[in-house]
This record gives sequence, C-alpha cells and structure tokens, in this order.
Amino acid sequence: MKQEHLSKLNEAKEAIRNSSPQSKVYVGCDSKRSRTTGEVRYATVIILHIDGKHGGKLWSFIDNEMDYAPVTSPRMRLVNEAYKAVDIAAQIVDTVGDRHFEVHLDLNTNPKYKSNLAVKEALGYVLGVLGFSAKLKPEAWASSSAADKLVQ
Repeated sequence: MKQEHLSKLNEAKEAIRNSSPQSKVYVGCDSKRSRTTGEVRYATVIILHIDGKHGGKLWSFIDNEMDYAPVTSPRMRLVNEAYKAVDIAAQIVDTVGDRHFEVHLDLNTNPKYKSNLAVKEALGYVLGVLGFSAKLKPEAWASSSAADKLVQ
C-alpha cells in the first residue's frame, strides 16, 4: 500500500475509533476507463457519518492502473472495484466494531446495464471476505456519488 494511502487509512481508523457508537461507516469504489490511454482511475472512499446525523468525513484512495481488458467487456474492471472496496473495508472492519457499516458497489441490479455483468462475482467476493452483503445501485451512494465524483 502506498505511504499516502496508509497515512489516510490510519487517520480514518483513528477518527472511527474516536466516533460515537451511533456513527456510521461506508466504503465504496468507482472507476473510469480512459478511452485514449486505456488507463483506469479507481477511487475508493471511506465515509464516516458522524453520529449518523451530524455531517461526515471522507477519505479517498486514488489508483491509476492500466486496463488490458477490452472496452466492450468491463467485467474485470468492475470486479476490481469490488476488490478495492473490500480491501479497504477489511482493513477497517475491526475498528468499526458495532457501528453501522456498509460496503457500496457501483453495480446495477438491472440486467440492461453493463455494470450488471459483475454483480454475482462482486457480491460473492464481499460476502466471502467480509461475511455480509454489499449494497448495489440505487442504494450504493458511497460509490455511485462520492467515489464517482473523484474519477470524473
């Protein structure tokens, strides 16, 4: 993990530890592929909703990677989003304790959208690693809104 990411992760964990039991924690990831360079920008976020009602704090982790999969099939990129969200979630889950905790994936439950391609794999991965189910669109606002803003 990059030093910058480690520093942000430690800062987020400290803030979560110091927050009230009523606080809520959300992790999400989104990505965008450049059509010209083939590079993918991934943005993973941790959001701490203070006391569940008093605003929040956001930590972001940005990664740029080459995408060697064809543009016509974004399955691998979408599964990689789940991997990145789970990676961060797994590193903070012990710190979250009994606070409300959700992992948000920028995947659509409607088969008419391309992001539906990876739903089964991504949900299985989250469940297998973390032991709970992830939220998908339209409930996955941490990925489809917060992280989305960072990849644009």
